[in-house]
Amino acid sequence: MVTTRGASSEAEGDAVVTVDLVREEEGFVVLKGVGHTVPAGTLLFDGKAEHAVGYVAYNMKDMDPTELRAVGLPLAPGGLREGQELTLLRGENLLRAPKAADVLGKVVDCLGLAAADFGEGSRVPLFNDYPGVDDRQPIGENFHTGVKAVDAIVPVGVGQSMLVMGKRGTRKTTMALDVLLAHGGGKSEGGHTFVYACDERDLGLVRATLREAGIEDRTVVVTSRSGSQSAGRRYTALLQALAIAEDVRDSGGHAVVFLDDLSAAVKFWESVCQCETSLSDEDMEELMEVDGMLIARYDALQRQFFSNILQRSAKMSDKLGGGSLTLFGLLQGEPMREDKMDLGVKILKQQNLSPEMREKLLLALAQQVKEKDGVEDGSDSASGSSFVSTRSIEEFKSISDGHILMCDSNAARQEDTYDIVPSLSTTRLGVGRVAAPSMIDLCSSLQLMLQQSLDAKAYGDLHEDSTSSQDTKSTQVLRLLTQTAGQPVPLERLREDLVSVLEREKEAVVNA
Repeated sequence: MVTTRGASSEAEGDAVVTVDLVREEEGFVVLKGVGHTVPAGTLLFDGKAEHAVGYVAYNMKDMDPTELRAVGLPLAPGGLREGQELTLLRGENLLRAPKAADVLGKVVDCLGLAAADFGEGSRVPLFNDYPGVDDRQPIGENFHTGVKAVDAIVPVGVGQSMLVMGKRGTRKTTMALDVLLAHGGGKSEGGHTFVYACDERDLGLVRATLREAGIEDRTVVVTSRSGSQSAGRRYTALLQALAIAEDVRDSGGHAVVFLDDLSAAVKFWESVCQCETSLSDEDMEELMEVDGMLIARYDALQRQFFSNILQRSAKMSDKLGGGSLTLFGLLQGEPMREDKMDLGVKILKQQNLSPEMREKLLLALAQQVKEKDGVEDGSDSASGSSFVSTRSIEEFKSISDGHILMCDSNAARQEDTYDIVPSLSTTRLGVGRVAAPSMIDLCSSLQLMLQQSLDAKAYGDLHEDSTSSQDTKSTQVLRLLTQTAGQPVPLERLREDLVSVLEREKEAVVNA
């Protein structure tokens, strides 16, 4: 990470800004006097000091254009104080991440520093805009995960963003590590480069998986500490991982980044919104145009913030090297349950409610559904630092190219296996585009069969032979798709097993 003074632009001019507010618990400050054109990542210097003491993490110009304010993060805990004057230098004075080639096989922290220093070297910007439409090309190549249910039902494309959701303990990290294992076994030549952002408590497990797969030399691990670091610093770790992966992508390579997990970005955003006191509820509900849609200012700003993470996945145009960045974002939480909450949610979305009131009503609705079901929720939604609200989950879903919901039952199993929920998992890119060529016909038929089975259960006569047959076939397929942790499955074997099950069930129906 470069934190020493660089050349500044006389034309743009340097500026003196003031620490207006210190949010000690959240670990950030609000700066006053920051111009609208100051980009995120701009370093902050204390007087004539050669080393930076902080950086601009979010320019608040879109929250209130009349104020010149921004959120700043200190480079060391407790490094900034209220009323402190700082120098904001223009030009090349930006927080930067290490180039991928300098840190392959290493573990770096949230500021891009390795345990064994790798020297200054050349760096890449930490804060980047996601590629525009003209910078991309259509995604049409399969990314093999080794997870049977994913490859068969919700295939992932090279350059796609895939959200992985589920309650605590549903083995989201286990699935991500199985994807790493699927790319081991001496497949390094012409293969992918991996970047894995995780909490320090999972570092041992991640490194053991990399060693087992034999891909340590083409993987970078970025760590943060949920117990002792602020959401802002953990959010910076996510940006470090993305910047390193983008360096691979923009050099014509193929990067796969795992953000385990995305809760830090949500917590940081929520903290920033809480300190915005200059706007009324009416201001935050004012309509803004985003991607051709008119939505409330708060929702628009949140969408822009989350988009700067997920939409950095891409398959770049040939003109820009043809590289790719495939992204898996892990989140602890659940989406709306269509069968029980959809009506209430749609009603709430149509009301002219403040964000706070809308969130309270959504939580109350969720509690009513929970009490009606009589189901004990084992997640730590009230106290867990990684839990993300349903509203944020829905926003991430709407931005991502697809999402996977892990089964609640995974958490209670004695054996080391896991399943996904097929009916609440999807890819928005189309099975025909991103499924492996050998799996396209099976993927389409499996999705149809599983949906017909659900419809038959919901609306059919359970005593009819056709309903029973459909249910039996689906049960056999889902049983086959149960994944044993640590055992990724090749596509050839997956296809053989699925064809065998479907043929066996077909013969059973004929002979009945």
